[in-house]
Amino acid sequence: MRKVLVVIKDFGCNGSPLYAFHVAAILKRNGYYVNVWSYDDGVLRTKFEKECINVEIINPDNTLRTYIEKKTVKYDCLIAFTITTYQIVQYCCNLLPTIWYIHEGHNLKEYLREYNCKRIFLQKHRIWVVSEYAQQYIFETWKKETKVVHNFVPDVYEKYQMIKSSPHKKIRFLLL
Repeated sequence: MRKVLVVIKDFGCNGSPLYAFHVAAILKRNGYYVNVWSYDDGVLRTKFEKECINVEIINPDNTLRTYIEKKTVKYDCLIAFTITTYQIVQYCCNLLPTIWYIHEGHNLKEYLREYNCKRIFLQKHRIWVVSEYAQQYIFETWKKETKVVHNFVPDVYEKYQMIKSSPHKKIRFLLL
């Protein structure tokens, strides 16, 4: 059985944790052992656990390197989401195949300054991004090659019947 470690910043119910959830669930349904590490807890944790995906809250303190060296030997690869997981990426990228999935675009410069991880970002070889926009921005700014894997939102369809008494009523759509 292949073993995959997924790393996210938190279990909040927002972009990258939701995307990581879908990736982990797909891997799990296809016979992979999946474990998720996060720096912070949140409401999405129960969703992972309902899918029988192991979760662990880890502390990004100065003992993280030792912890990673002990724990990562059982994994075949790491998938890390967003620039904020750089602490784990910097240690794991030399221990196991690592995919670093960057969700940031123009705000990436801020994160690289704030987290002081520019060196790690520029040295990392396997970086994936969420869009051609992010890919182009990273290349133009740092001459860094990336690959694009688009985010996805699962389609949810619910049958809806138009009320016959008001056939000319306007229907408004909102796409976020």
